[in-house]
Parts: sequence; structure tokens; C-alpha cells
Amino acid sequence: MEGQADEALAWIRRREDLVSQEDRMTAVGFHGQRAQVFLRVGERALARESAELIHQYVRATGTEIFTHIKGLTGLCETSLVLWERGLARGSHDPSLPKLARAACRQFARYAGSFPVGAPRAARFAGTAAWLAGRPGRARAHWADAVARAEALGMAYDEALARLERARVLPLDDPERAAELARVRTLVEPLGGELLTMLARVEAGEGTLLELSEAD
Repeated sequence: MEGQADEALAWIRRREDLVSQEDRMTAVGFHGQRAQVFLRVGERALARESAELIHQYVRATGTEIFTHIKGLTGLCETSLVLWERGLARGSHDPSLPKLARAACRQFARYAGSFPVGAPRAARFAGTAAWLAGRPGRARAHWADAVARAEALGMAYDEALARLERARVLPLDDPERAAELARVRTLVEPLGGELLTMLARVEAGEGTLLELSEAD
């Protein structure tokens, strides 16, 4: 995992000067990846820098651009992780929930044009609602994320939505066990990072969003 992070950082460093000269549409995708990489290595300030740039670029270009899905994913994941980590540390920085909610609205508009983005948009909206102390609304969004992923045959997104729904339940909750059993049937054929996420959620270690960050 450490080797992969080093390779990703090296790629980011090589691309940074080039991307600064490219158009905003290209920069959206790049900064989505940059934000996620910096989260994984614990560079939260740099991750936030990219998230804020994505938000600005998407405001300028609009959401009706198919390739924006990578950048918007990075924006939502980063802003939600930072919000959640801030809450865990007792921080009440209002700019983090503001950025996260704006990011979720942008993804919702994207999903209105491209249904493939709907499961993620609903999942992110659910997490934002949970962090805002609205569990009923969060569960409704996560249920919507699962239903939309199932309808589109998107096993990866269905697994992520179910993991997010399960990780907030008590460890001894039967619903949690059933949810994680369903996730296992989805992720075993896919392998990779999803199996690692599942193992950590099964063990009750941290949160799913924190899997984006370095230990």
C-alpha cells in the first residue's frame, strides 16, 4: 500500500506543472486524484486545496460534463472526510460542512444529467446528512444509493453504499451483519481495496471515509 502511495505521489508531482497550463475540464479530474492521494498520505491541507479548486472549476464549467465524475468524487470524498475528521477532533470549523454540502449539490446536479452518477450522489448526500445529525435522512439517501446501484448493475457502488450504511450501526446489530454479508458477495469477485474496506468495517476499525486517509 505504501509503495502504491509513493507511486501516486510521484505521478501527481510530475503532472502538477503540466495541469496548471491545461483547461479547467482536465484540471477537475487531476485535482480529484490529487485530493484523494493527499488524503491517503495524511496531507489534509493539500487535499483540501485540491477540493476547493475542483469546486471552483466546476462552478465555472458547469456539471454537464461526463468526465467530471472523477473530480466530483474526489471533491465529495475529501470534503466529507475532512468534515468527519474535524468532528472527531472536536473542531467546529463551519467552512468544512459548507464545502461538503456544496460538493454534494454539485454531484446531485451531475447525476441529474448522467444517471451513472446517481448512486454516488445519493451515498455522499447520506453521509453529509449523517454528519449533520440527521440519521433518518441519511438512511433514506443510502437506501436510494443502494437501489439505484442495483438498478444500474453497479456492484462497486452498491458495495460502497452498503458499507457506508453498515458502518454506522452497532457492532451487534443483526442488520449490520446482514448488510456486510451482502457486501461480501459483491466484493469478493471484485477484490482489491474493497476487500480491505470490508475487513476494516467488519472489525469496527475507524470509519469507511477514513479509509481514504493514512493510518
